Amino acid sequence: MGKGYALDYGMSFLESEPPEVVVLVDADCRVEKGTVARIAQQRSRLISLFKRFI
Repeated sequence: MGKGYALDYGMSFLESEPPEVVVLVDADCRVEKGTVARIAQQRSRLISLFKRFI
């Protein structure tokens, strides 16, 4: 089992209704207030940039 199994299970579970963003945080990480929102904002910005080239 272990972390790889848990990540695979979680991602498989999300396949039927995938969210726009998935943020994985390791147990020994500290996430400051607003971090998840900043990650989501960067994702949106990057998708906008990539769409220009597609």
